[in-house]
Amino acid sequence: TEMVYIFLKNWGVKQGKEYNGFSEIQVNSCSRCGICINTCQLNTSCNINDTQPVYFLRRLRNREEYAQQAEDCLMCGRCENSCPVGINLNAIRQSKRPDILRVTKDTYAYVPQPEVKPAKVAYFAGCMSHLTPGIIKSMQQIFEKAKADYTFIDEQAGVCCGRPLALSGNWKAAQVVMDKNLQMIDASQADILVTSCPICYKTFKEDYLLNIKVMHHTEYIDMLIQEGQLKVNALDLKTVFHNPCELGRGCGVVDAPESVLKQVSRKIPTAYDGKKSLCCGGSLANTAIDSTQKTKISSDTVKAYAAYQPDVIVTACPLCKKTLGKTSPEIPVKDIAELVAEA
Repeated sequence: TEMVYIFLKNWGVKQGKEYNGFSEIQVNSCSRCGICINTCQLNTSCNINDTQPVYFLRRLRNREEYAQQAEDCLMCGRCENSCPVGINLNAIRQSKRPDILRVTKDTYAYVPQPEVKPAKVAYFAGCMSHLTPGIIKSMQQIFEKAKADYTFIDEQAGVCCGRPLALSGNWKAAQVVMDKNLQMIDASQADILVTSCPICYKTFKEDYLLNIKVMHHTEYIDMLIQEGQLKVNALDLKTVFHNPCELGRGCGVVDAPESVLKQVSRKIPTAYDGKKSLCCGGSLANTAIDSTQKTKISSDTVKAYAAYQPDVIVTACPLCKKTLGKTSPEIPVKDIAELVAEA
């Protein structure tokens, strides 16, 4: 089965949003090597050892009950990144979550459609950035320093990008949210859409089918520095970088944040750089574990990065910043945009 899977994958067949024949081939291609068990932070931090892909896929093969395993996953992608067969583990698990339409086109009728002024760059902060206003303030400072022609499309009002609904399996509901956001994006007439949230970034890139360039703020800042539009000075700080799951493993954005961080600080290399990054524990995808278990994952992640004795733990996600910040009382946790604004 694995040989058939490799052939189909190389031929360009991809896993869609629904469980289908290609999904079945992948499920039966699992070699039961167990590498996913060791890479899973639910196992190492919470001693949850029955939900990893090797067990979940076995339940699917054997036509056994799998609801608990489908829900109990951080969707961080560490298992998928280490799978020697290259199975689309997150997508298969997501396809097995029930698609229940809890949201209709009238759900967000109370949210006024903001007036969006046209500009070359549209900035979408997203829900979590609005809950971490330091990131927004830093991005506004960066836009102004670079003299960018930008419009802040969800400054006064907006709705979620739709990713949390999609992660829970509710694709139809997510589409309702996405349609509302598309109106704002189209009204901006922008050439580039910049977002500070990797969750929004992945959704805009993969699910919105936009005709404009989508950039995470690390990519945009890197571009500004490389093109000489933004001048920065290196701060006298030792930093380690926590690459958010959706940014590094989820979208393959590794070089841009590394480049920016090296420009503004003394970046310390770690065993968790790039796609080997640890999950912060604040995942919106896991609906099975409680807050105590999530805090344990976050605490273990902070300890792993703190072992390198940095002055600052830097991330590039508002959710990661909030999650790691709660369990890092001694070492400050900052978003990369905040560090750039200081520089």
